[in-house]
Amino acid sequence: MEASHRHPIDLVQHEPSGPADREDTGPPLAPKLLIVGLLALGSLAAGNAILRLWLIASASTMQSLPEAREMVWLANPIAATMHLLPGIGFVVLGPLQFSSAIHERWPRWHRRSGRVYVASALAVGITSIWLVRLFPARGILMDSSAWVFGCLLIFSVVRAVIAIRRGDVARHRAWMIRGYSIGLAVATQRLVLGAWQLSMGGVAELDIGAIVWSVWILHAICAEFIVRRSRTTGLNSGHSSLATHQERMF
Repeated sequence: MEASHRHPIDLVQHEPSGPADREDTGPPLAPKLLIVGLLALGSLAAGNAILRLWLIASASTMQSLPEAREMVWLANPIAATMHLLPGIGFVVLGPLQFSSAIHERWPRWHRRSGRVYVASALAVGITSIWLVRLFPARGILMDSSAWVFGCLLIFSVVRAVIAIRRGDVARHRAWMIRGYSIGLAVATQRLVLGAWQLSMGGVAELDIGAIVWSVWILHAICAEFIVRRSRTTGLNSGHSSLATHQERMF
């Protein structure tokens, strides 16, 4: 693929190489900051998942029990592991799928990692619904949020795969953004809940559910803003040629 073709789900703009490019490309700072933010949130979510996996692996040697909210993970180690391991792949590979530099330099790696990303996203969505049935009831807001946004994550990823199989690159890009935004909301929820607990001295069950729903809705709105802004700024123009080069992800 020639360097002039940019990846369809690119959120990172290349640095301009000449005066003419500088006039057309526009400021690349905001997209780069967006990628940095995604990586930061993804690292937070991955770190939290690794910590819980460590708790599960070392449960038999613990001299003291962890907090009650962590005990539900220890009580269902298989389901928890099947959720946490793909979750790490999801949050880490997500931002890398939006980089044109990676796609142009290592297209084969991009396609293979894209398949891993999709498999991880589907596993996260399916197991999040499964865990609702295994965990004790956490209130209508918490339980309903896992059902609704788990289904939305699965739906978004499936739509993205169908779109790229049909050669509809713009729609593929849009659904990939929506799906990643939904999954990444968990990291934002951790930050908000932590700040709320520190400031209020605790978090009521109703407050937790309201915060979880609010963050997921906020992420969905942000995803739609990015999708619609990319359409108006022309980031999707000229990307349909990807299918003609037979460089589809799947």
